[in-house]
Amino acid sequence: MLRLQRLVVLALGIAAVPVLMAADTINLQLVQPNIGGAKNCVYGQGNYAVDPLNTFDKILFFAEDTVTKQQNSNTAFLPVNPPGTWNKTLQVVASTYDCWGRLYTKTVGGTVDVKDSNVIQATVQ
Repeated sequence: MLRLQRLVVLALGIAAVPVLMAADTINLQLVQPNIGGAKNCVYGQGNYAVDPLNTFDKILFFAEDTVTKQQNSNTAFLPVNPPGTWNKTLQVVASTYDCWGRLYTKTVGGTVDVKDSNVIQATVQ
């Protein structure tokens, strides 16, 4: 009987590993100020993955002024190709910004899960 219990616990532990490994993730790969020569804008792009048990909600791209701490954000564009990527251009005033992406998903139970990407700093002219 004890051996059977150990096998059941082991089987449950093995079954849980893929679920635990498939967490929501978001990465900011590129930040480009003044994209295409345009003034007062910052472009961000990255990738993301959603746990198969969760439901995608949205991605926001943020730019926070490093001096005033004022935040600018807007919903990111999700291209069809390649899948799992995002990008967004924000209109901002000339300054230095900390930029990041934020992924929103919903769990099976309806709880909103929020993940922030890495931060990249950019100076906008």
